[in-house]
This record gives sequence, C-alpha cells and structure tokens, in this order.
Amino acid sequence: MRRDADVAAAPVHRWLRFADGWSERAVHRALDVLRARRKDVIYDPFVGSGTTPVVAAGRGHRTVSMDHSALAVLATVVKLYPPDAPMLDEIAEKLRTGGPCGIQIRKLQVRRLRRGAASPAQRTLVFALMAGWLRAHGRGHAFDRESFAARAEARPESDVDADARWLGEALRVVDDMRADISTYVTPASLHVVRCREFAPEAAKLPGITAITPIVMVTSPPLPIRHVDTDRQRLDRLIHTTVPRLRIFDRHDHHTDSPGAAEMRRVSTYDSFLEGLLSHAQNLGCTSLAIEVSSRPAPNGVACDELLVSRLPAFGFRLLDVYRDDREPIRTFAGVGAGATGSHAPQSERLSTVCAVAVDEG
Repeated sequence: MRRDADVAAAPVHRWLRFADGWSERAVHRALDVLRARRKDVIYDPFVGSGTTPVVAAGRGHRTVSMDHSALAVLATVVKLYPPDAPMLDEIAEKLRTGGPCGIQIRKLQVRRLRRGAASPAQRTLVFALMAGWLRAHGRGHAFDRESFAARAEARPESDVDADARWLGEALRVVDDMRADISTYVTPASLHVVRCREFAPEAAKLPGITAITPIVMVTSPPLPIRHVDTDRQRLDRLIHTTVPRLRIFDRHDHHTDSPGAAEMRRVSTYDSFLEGLLSHAQNLGCTSLAIEVSSRPAPNGVACDELLVSRLPAFGFRLLDVYRDDREPIRTFAGVGAGATGSHAPQSERLSTVCAVAVDEG
C-alpha cells in the first residue's frame, strides 16, 4: 500500500499534491516500460499537481501539459520553474506583513487590475496562499489530516484562528520550497503548460510540430460522481487574481464548469476513454501510459479492461498492465444490472496500461 506520508515528503512534489494524483515512482516506471527517449516529448492532458512533467523534466524530456483546473496549472508551472531563494524571502515577508490571507488575495486582485499581468513573484505568492489554504483545511498534505480533524472536533474555530492557521501553512509551503530548491536543478528543456479542457478533436499542441515524437503519460479523472467544491473555489479565485497570465488563456479555457465536465465524464466514461485513445492516435503518439480504474464503465465493462480491449482499434499494441497498490482498496456501489446485477459493494484497483503504436512496435 502506498505510504501517503512518504509521497507528501518527496521534494518539490510535497509543495502541493492532490489526493487522487499518482506517485513519482509510478511515473518513472511508466517511462521505463515505454522506453521513453530523450528526444520524446512527454504529454499529459490531465496534469493534476504536476507529477508527470516534473518527473519527465528531471529525466531530460520536454513536456506539454494541460488541465482545465487553474490550480493544477499554477502548481505545475511553479514546480517546473521554481523561484530562487531571494524571491522566497520576499514572499515570506509579504505573507507576514500583508495582514489576513483573504485580504492579501483581494489586494492581489486590485494590483492585477492596475498591472494587467502576474509576475513570477506574484504567481508564487498566489501558489503559496492556495497550497497553504489546502493544508490548513486538511487537504493536499498527508501530515495535516489527523491533527486538523482533532482540532476541529475539540472546538469550533474562529475566523481569526482559521486565518492564523492559513498563514502558518502558507509560510510552511515557502519553507518547503526554500529547502527543496537548494537541491533541485531547474529543468533546462522547454515546458509548455496550458489551462484548457482536453479536446479529443485537437490536431496539434503548442510547441509541437508534425515530426515531434510524442509520448502520452497521464492519469485522467476517475469515474466518480464527486465534485471537489474546495478545488472549484480556488480555481475561481486564481482566475480572478491572474486571468491574464500567459498560461491561463481565456480563449483556450473550458466553457463548462468543472462540476458539469466531471458529471458528463462519469455518464459517458466509456466514450471518454475512446476519445482519449483517438486523441493519442490523432497526435501520432508513439506510445502511451494511462492510469484507469477497475470500476465498471456505463456499458458494464471494467474501465481498465475496456481500455485494453480498445487499444487495437486505435493503432496501439499492449505492452504492460501494471496494477499499482499505491491506493488503498476501496469499495463502491454497483452501477446497475449492466455491471453486476446488484448494488453490492465491489473492490477497486488502479491499473496503468502501457502501449506502443503498432507502426512503432
């Protein structure tokens, strides 16, 4: 079973990590199985907290990443292009002297209206505030969950206490960044990150030419009927604060709300997986690694089995199916007679399906 504390403690990755993200070890294994070459561009259309591009960048690859979450894109950019120590000192001083965190966010919004763009320092300050908020609410950092639950049960928290905890966690994020950048070599390769929804019909990506070898390595959302309202709140806050930042292209961004997109994906997950394979085929991906669940798709077939069965139709040959134990076994209700004939709880596993294009094999 995956040890959350170990993953959360990993340098760079610990700055902000989503609970449904995959591990650094899993990404390394996928790249090894695919025998990714240095000239390959690693493409992740569901970048999450940036694990895939950060690992790939450390191995010398160029990367292209996308996500419809502004928080995910911000986290990925900060990890790929981290601030230096003097900038972190400046940010820590702003956090300590800028008053309550909520007021600091409003000040950033006003400054954005005057300046029209976000500087690297402002981008990092927003990131520290967002990551600190998640940690203060027992999200995105394994070490905080038990203590947060114990404090919440012991006594209700006032607004002053909540803001003090938010500020304290934001400063800890800065401390983590300062500790990690001393041993972190900023990747020299080109990295493109865009805030846009995955589009199956997309024919090309920014920074990619027709002859660029592309390897897709991604962990798309699981087929669960759950909308993370905290993540949505922070996404809206980031778009309000830094909407004209280059990585947040208003014209590329999704038109649906994240909640609507998630619900649509659940109801058509089998079509979603086929759309992802079609996207990889249209891009001419030489190989791919996709993490999927064993939950039944709407047609009743387990998602990982469905993905494997559909590979040949899109020009890919199966290399490996790796069932990772990094997530605890969970149970879920059956999704109808097409899946199990009942609503009895079932176990779930997560599988990483690795395949190579037939013409490359």
